Amino acid sequence: PVFIPVLALVLSVLLVCEVPMFSMKFGGGNKAGRTDNLKRLIFIAVALMSVIAVAVTGTNWSLAVLASFIGYIIINLAFALIRSSE
Repeated sequence: PVFIPVLALVLSVLLVCEVPMFSMKFGGGNKAGRTDNLKRLIFIAVALMSVIAVAVTGTNWSLAVLASFIGYIIINLAFALIRSSE
């Protein structure tokens, strides 16, 4: 009963904050910087680890999707905090 309201609150705050989010687009004219490629690799590693964890534990596959989305948000927040402290 607490998860859905907390999730709605967190996602609402993330919608209006100005945290730069990276995309998974490769190429397209603009050469990606080293930081962008690092973010992509970290996200792919998090997604693979969540899929492996779900496969090993035998839980519902939607947990892997949820863990990947949470990992994406945490990676972007971490890089935004690092960038703002410089």
